[in-house]
Amino acid sequence: MKRLLALLLLFALLPAAADARLEYVESNININATRTDFLMGIIFDRTPSGVLEYPLFYKIDNFVASASFKGASCEAQRKTWGTAIICDFTKSQGPGRTLELKYATADLVKLVDAQRHFSTTVRAPDDTDKMVVRAYLSQGLVLIDPEKGVLPPYTPVDGVSGSDGRRIFVVWTRNATARGDGLDVTLTYERILPQQNSESTLLIILGLTGAIIVIIAAVLLKRRKETFTQPLTLLKEDERRIVEFIQSQNGVARQRAIVAHTGFSKAKVSRLVRDLEARGAVTVRGMGRVNEVKLVVPKEAKAERPENEPVTPESKPETDKQNP
Repeated sequence: MKRLLALLLLFALLPAAADARLEYVESNININATRTDFLMGIIFDRTPSGVLEYPLFYKIDNFVASASFKGASCEAQRKTWGTAIICDFTKSQGPGRTLELKYATADLVKLVDAQRHFSTTVRAPDDTDKMVVRAYLSQGLVLIDPEKGVLPPYTPVDGVSGSDGRRIFVVWTRNATARGDGLDVTLTYERILPQQNSESTLLIILGLTGAIIVIIAAVLLKRRKETFTQPLTLLKEDERRIVEFIQSQNGVARQRAIVAHTGFSKAKVSRLVRDLEARGAVTVRGMGRVNEVKLVVPKEAKAERPENEPVTPESKPETDKQNP
């Protein structure tokens, strides 16, 4: 009760935003196991001027403010009683009229009888036509069964609960809310998915994915090494250009792409490809009106001396030498 009276007194003493009425205020509250993230959106009836101050009876961090109009300046000031968010609109320029305030806190979640209890006060920064508060529980958190705990699942009890398929939420709506009025919001919840198990599952999935990627990369690298072993030193300059281009295309390329890359005429490329095919360097496969040229992986040959290679004194067997 004392805290509520102090809050109302602060709102009464703080100056209002000059010359701008609040058409809509929306507070989105994302509740984790121990921390809470806030996103407050404000729509003014026109570009505001003056100064807007919004008191919070807890410490916050990661404060970020953004406006659809120029010249707005907002900061979060630490006070003995909590935090004061102060927005200066004296230099604001239209035509925008929306403001977003983001911040986080670790002061609002308590452990009560082995259950987590969230509690906060959401007030209208100024006279507001409509105010909406949405509280979301992180995935794996659920509201307690009313028959299971001493505290209700949420208050005010006129909230509407639901789920988006992953998270449970509660929504409250208020019309024609005066400055300083609002909601005292509470949620009591528990975890149904152990955090440790979900993290372990994620690590296993990431590990398997990484292993699969490494195996695929190794196989592709091996194939690339096997494919790109053509003896380029035995090729003519024009042939080398064609083979090098096919290598850059993972060992296979269409003939028209070779023409475009080398700048050779179609007739010249056809002749060079036929020569390479006749020598077993490439294979050509017709695909309709398109030819596909693929490098041939050479088989490892035994190191044998050619039949016509002359026998030198160094290579002549010792048995051929005549005794004196």
